[in-house]
Amino acid sequence: FYKCHRSYIAALSCVEKFGKTSLFTKSGAQIPISRDNYANFKDVYFSYMFPQE
Repeated sequence: FYKCHRSYIAALSCVEKFGKTSLFTKSGAQIPISRDNYANFKDVYFSYMFPQE
């Protein structure tokens, strides 16, 4: 899980795609990403999707 905005958390396994202002889940929900959290979210998401061995 990741806290992407003050009022939202998202399960990384459910994220389908994301942009600078929001992420989209596999169910079609749109969840905002705060500007301050975008860079960290991107790092966390890519680490989750492509783990280093």
